[in-house]
Amino acid sequence: MASKAHLNQVIASHLIEIRADETPDKEIYIFENGEYGDDILTYRIIHERSNKVARLFVDKGIGKGDTVAIYMRNHPEFVCGMMGGITIGAIAVPVDPRNKGERLKFLLNNCKARAVIVSGECLEDLEAVIADVPTLRFVTVAGTTEPSARALILARQLAVVVDGWEQTSREWWAAGGSGSRWA
Repeated sequence: MASKAHLNQVIASHLIEIRADETPDKEIYIFENGEYGDDILTYRIIHERSNKVARLFVDKGIGKGDTVAIYMRNHPEFVCGMMGGITIGAIAVPVDPRNKGERLKFLLNNCKARAVIVSGECLEDLEAVIADVPTLRFVTVAGTTEPSARALILARQLAVVVDGWEQTSREWWAAGGSGSRWA
């Protein structure tokens, strides 16, 4: 195991990395999913998935100081999306999914979002305002392994913005997503 002396426990992504080494299988989040079973996030899972998200952002040109909006309800992807942004020095902005229309447009423009991680149930609301968010360069739909009809429509409308979005979710969760939703 490599030395972690350079890591600062005050920085959230560093703390997750330290804990992933010390107690990798400690359960720290449990998301109840009814018939799908629970999604349990350990330090190891959060560290690994957050790094995948961070790599995705870097590959799509998102970097230090850029703003990434996380537009979804309380899902495991929310945690990993936030940590992935923080890992590369981006500003991760949680956007309450109850915000729609003009309010959603205001929030995305006000924070100068360059990327949005959105869940399927929020996709239609994002689609309604996305043309009015000029700073946006990348959108990905979290928690899906197959593109939905809505996401395909969005991809056609914003081909440059959503370039490769359908691969994104597969890349995020392909290596070990928990629960049957990620199979």
